[in-house]
Amino acid sequence: AFAQNIPQMSSKHTEALFALKSAMPAPRKPGLTFINPPVQQVFQPNIFEQSKDSATALRVVNEMINKQLAETKAAIEAGGDGTAYQ
Repeated sequence: AFAQNIPQMSSKHTEALFALKSAMPAPRKPGLTFINPPVQQVFQPNIFEQSKDSATALRVVNEMINKQLAETKAAIEAGGDGTAYQ
């Protein structure tokens, strides 16, 4: 089904793209916390809509990460597993 509706791809051997299985990521070491800030939700309004610079957007992302880390640490100290942002 990959690229079937694209005329330029009709003569290409697209099956080769999916011939091998992707490697599994290494398991995360115990005690590490995964924080995934919504970067797209920050850059879209700040840079593309409000024409702010990238430093401002990165500062906002950094603040979001620090907030998520603080909340995760507090959750772990309270006996939780710290998986709210995974």
